Amino acid sequence: MTNPQLFYFETLSQYIFYIFKDDVALVEAIATQVGVALMQAQAYSPTGRLGAHSK
Repeated sequence: MTNPQLFYFETLSQYIFYIFKDDVALVEAIATQVGVALMQAQAYSPTGRLGAHSK
């Protein structure tokens, strides 16, 4: 992340948006990885469903 002190912001909302847009990108990336991990876990589950027990 670039140091926000190097930039001049006209308003507080511009500054807040600058800081949080990187946080949003990080949360989206983490959510994507969690989704991939869940799909992989489901693919390797004996029943094809997570949390279901095979009989």
